[in-house]
Amino acid sequence: MGGMRRTLMLGTACWTLIGCYSRDNPFDPARCDPRCTGGTSCYDGECRARSDAAADSRGGDAGPPLDGAPERGPAILFSVRQGSTASVTSTAWVDIPGLALTVTASGKESYLVILNVPDTWVTSPSHQSGRFQIVDGTTTLASGLYTAGQDNRLPFTLVAASQLSAGTHTIKAQWRTGSTGYSLNLGQLGSWLVAVRAEENNLVAAPGSFTSDLKATAGSWVDLPGLCVKARATGDHLLVLNVPATSLQATTWFRIVPEDSPSSVIAYGTAQPDTPAFASQGVPMTLVGVKSLVAGQGVKAQWNGTSSSESTIFAAGPPVLVALRPSGGIAHGRGLPSAEVFVSSSSYTAITSLAPSPVPLTTAGGPHLVLFSAPYSVVDTAGASVSYSILVDGTRLAESVSRAGTAWQDLPHTVVGVKELSAGTHQLTAEWKVSGASGAQAVLGKDAPHWLIGLAP
Repeated sequence: MGGMRRTLMLGTACWTLIGCYSRDNPFDPARCDPRCTGGTSCYDGECRARSDAAADSRGGDAGPPLDGAPERGPAILFSVRQGSTASVTSTAWVDIPGLALTVTASGKESYLVILNVPDTWVTSPSHQSGRFQIVDGTTTLASGLYTAGQDNRLPFTLVAASQLSAGTHTIKAQWRTGSTGYSLNLGQLGSWLVAVRAEENNLVAAPGSFTSDLKATAGSWVDLPGLCVKARATGDHLLVLNVPATSLQATTWFRIVPEDSPSSVIAYGTAQPDTPAFASQGVPMTLVGVKSLVAGQGVKAQWNGTSSSESTIFAAGPPVLVALRPSGGIAHGRGLPSAEVFVSSSSYTAITSLAPSPVPLTTAGGPHLVLFSAPYSVVDTAGASVSYSILVDGTRLAESVSRAGTAWQDLPHTVVGVKELSAGTHQLTAEWKVSGASGAQAVLGKDAPHWLIGLAP
């Protein structure tokens, strides 16, 4: 891994990367100095010359490359395609037009990579799949799918966390159909491919640790195997759970909780298949949330199926749980309604259940990742659509749309965008609307947090 001198340590519940940190306390950088000699200190998980560590600690693009590594690129890279439709009929992987990044890595940091496809559908009236993956050259970083009929629109998100070796990498989004005879489509709303650079202390990720498909039939919360991470630094963390490949026979719930206090829910959402049209359906789930964590504190992912029905997570599209502590801080608003929240307007209107609303984001300037999560989202009328939107200082940045084949189908939403901001305070707003059927209402479910988040890595 680009010369990284690191050891993967497996604990009984959560894992972390030790690097040069003290093995008895990997979360306290000050205690690793005895392992670093010759005028070096522990930084980014390695023993480095103190002058180099001080220069590099400024973040961004400050300082020369260390140890002969190439210069690092910007802290956030992104590509977006919007304003036109695209389609694919190939059963082999092909590049999604306009969604590629060139990342120059020093080999001393990790990257959070997000593919957000907020407006997608298949043309087949039968039960068919749309498949997506993120690749680094020829290496697959993450893959997933959804299944639907032609009356559905399902927003799709895919997440990867990767330690990139020193050098230049081409990160691309790809797609394909599951079989012949139909097309997979992207609408005009913006699809985003984003890479967020994080210093080693600031990003930890755990992939699902199972080699065969995982199934749930019980009506109780159980841990998702391997999906537990421990913070390696103290501060506010962005938490992301991505479950990109499922087959659900009935309503299935997911949540992110503290390892030591599962009743204190950080993020919670629900996905439901279009039944009785299909015996099962692939409905992906992405949860995001913000939690202040101390170094060493763990969070984990859980799920809960419906009794007498079967929910499946495919091993071929493994889930991932990520904790990112951005150096630039996090601004966020959260809505946690005790009763369902409704909208019937066909024009965008602010989601007033978020607090604060708008969300103030004070920054020294630079590119910022902005996310909105509505993980418990339904429409009360079959064939109606619900759309969500992020605005920055009153200008629309990103949108998503879903259309359910049946009334009250739970289809989670994640909206992603990147915005270059000037120094000062900016306002983040989330909006929603319903369309496609007279008298229809969209609903945000109760007791499920919806989040609006802005951060600089």
